[in-house]
Amino acid sequence: MSQFDVALGMDETTLDQGIAGVFANPDANQKIFHGSTSGERHGVKYKVKWSLHESPTIDLTPPSDAEWTASIDVDGKKQTGSPPLHTFQLLCDSFTGKLTLAGAPVKGTAKVAVFAQAAIHGDTLTITPLSVWVDATPTGWNEAYIVTAIKMVLRQMGEMLAGIDIPPLSFTDEGVTISLTDPVLAITEGSTPRLVLAASLVSKGSVDIVGVTWPDKSLFLLFSDDLVQNVVDQVQDQLVGQETKGSGTKDKVLAYDYTAKVTSFSARQQNADKAKLDASVGFGLDANITAAGVCPISAATSNM
Repeated sequence: MSQFDVALGMDETTLDQGIAGVFANPDANQKIFHGSTSGERHGVKYKVKWSLHESPTIDLTPPSDAEWTASIDVDGKKQTGSPPLHTFQLLCDSFTGKLTLAGAPVKGTAKVAVFAQAAIHGDTLTITPLSVWVDATPTGWNEAYIVTAIKMVLRQMGEMLAGIDIPPLSFTDEGVTISLTDPVLAITEGSTPRLVLAASLVSKGSVDIVGVTWPDKSLFLLFSDDLVQNVVDQVQDQLVGQETKGSGTKDKVLAYDYTAKVTSFSARQQNADKAKLDASVGFGLDANITAAGVCPISAATSNM
């Protein structure tokens, strides 16, 4: 039986929107989606430039074994075996590279995929680029160029992926503290794969999300009844019994004083959005109103 008290899920569309936001920022675009370097190899000078002219997109399915073993890591080595758990693809359809070797420039455009792995460290999701796969390598892009470009791509795509805002699952706000287990990570299969983080109340133990049917939404946040009740209990402890007092005069005629006291608090999840609550607060009011200063009737009579 599944067990979790909070779950955050997002599909490829949501992740793509985060990447597109980075791509649309001029400063970030120039820093992350373009690269250049120069050097000397075996006595021959070279220059390397590359750029992406369209925002990359996420494919949450892992690469095939053939694509994985054809990809190259930051050390210029090809991968072996099968991709590790939670490996997904960052697709770059318009990768343009230019290699100038001994004064002879070679330029071409290719489809490039960055294979990255999602993992949980403590309560934080981290995404690490592992290798790069180049499809239909343009003529003249020798191995030295590819390795040099891949090192830059992995470094800069790592910065981009780290900039995608995926908040940790934690709750500490306004005096309410919810103790959760470290989350577990899943990348679901099917026609609409999703990246899911889920955690449980510490009091309830481990998380089990095997076989869970997730909402058909691009982005969702789910709370269990137990977590909601935990929040309600803490808010109730803070609110119920609190008093607010005040006094003053109205038009220099009436004096008043009052004491308002919170007598009850309740909340329930909305049917349409389980991440929102409808709350109800009960008040008790004790108020006194008296004449202030000169009696208004006497004052009126004296002016006749």
